[in-house]
Amino acid sequence: LKNCYLGKLDNYIVYSIAHEIDYSTKNYKIQWIPGHIGTEGNEKVDEAAKRQIGEFDVQSTVPHTELVLKLKHKLAEEWQIEYDKVSEVKGIFHHEIVPMVHLKAWFQKVKLTRRQIVVLTRIRTGHGLINRTLKLFKMVETPNCVECGTVETMEHVIMHCRKYREARSNCPLFEKYGTLKEIISSKDIRIYKELTAYL
Repeated sequence: LKNCYLGKLDNYIVYSIAHEIDYSTKNYKIQWIPGHIGTEGNEKVDEAAKRQIGEFDVQSTVPHTELVLKLKHKLAEEWQIEYDKVSEVKGIFHHEIVPMVHLKAWFQKVKLTRRQIVVLTRIRTGHGLINRTLKLFKMVETPNCVECGTVETMEHVIMHCRKYREARSNCPLFEKYGTLKEIISSKDIRIYKELTAYL
């Protein structure tokens, strides 16, 4: 609370509470009550926060905004390490098109419909109503394409399956791009719209 008196009034609520406590005749005891024990993601954030705070003097005059930025940076570093590790086994395609973690969703501030966002997210994650995904959930006997006999991935269905050869020939998008990775990595909203219109 001492930092509230250093002329940094960027948190009015904390400042008001500190002011009330200072000028009150009552004694107050402040206690931390953890509100999300047992939630794995939140516990990881707590651990990172504790490690980060350990690097600073509690009586520090460093503004909390700077501490928050440092904490976000540290969490992003740890998330990146975990993301890289997990992506060696699963989510390989997603990691190829999005090698760096982002704190904001890819579709924020993008003018796409909900349907377009859902379709593109399924493509990016490689999960949809395709045999490879359905086999993971034991909903089909084989991960292979019924038409071609090869593993039915998003790449296969959209770019290579002979069942959709004629439809692809009518879409100029497939003349310019040879792989799904190239299309998704373009980050071009017009191309995304063209792809979802084709699908």
